[in-house]
Amino acid sequence: MSIISKAKKHCISLLENSRCADFPFHNVQHTLHVFDKVTEIAKHQKISNEDIEILQLAALFHDTGYIETYKGHEEISCIKANQFLKNEEVSSLKARQIINCIEATKMPQTPNSFLEKIICDADLSHLGDINFHSTNKDLRNEWKQELGLLFTDEEWINSNIGFLTQHHFFTPFAKKILAPQKIKNIKSLKKRIA
Repeated sequence: MSIISKAKKHCISLLENSRCADFPFHNVQHTLHVFDKVTEIAKHQKISNEDIEILQLAALFHDTGYIETYKGHEEISCIKANQFLKNEEVSSLKARQIINCIEATKMPQTPNSFLEKIICDADLSHLGDINFHSTNKDLRNEWKQELGLLFTDEEWINSNIGFLTQHHFFTPFAKKILAPQKIKNIKSLKKRIA
């Protein structure tokens, strides 16, 4: 079994057998979506297979910390990834790159390497997705459920307009493929409060 198959099985099990199974947004589906997106972006950007593996491992582990904590989950995700990578005897250099990619997804995103830019774009790719509004509704429900955050519709829409407006994608792929839909999503949000 390849390390990706092992990691996928391991991370899906972690998420499905924890409170994350009840999360409307940060659940197995989100993790697999980010996994697919890093793969798509990396292939489009002609990244090496070795670097794709780094991205895929980071994507699988990037939200496993939600099992234990909501705020600061990235730190726990890194610990869980490190334990797995040590067991699999992954080189310390490769493990460091994977951990750096996980850490880069922390908000506000500040990626340094191109691999970190790819995972950041994959993690927030829903901003430039045609299904943005339904995904965003899931996030709103999760924040209410897990953080007790309540918004009026107007507050939620204004908050999202602000976030989407100040956010920018990092990779050429995301700028070309995801950014145009993100602009449409901002326009449709603005129409809702017009």
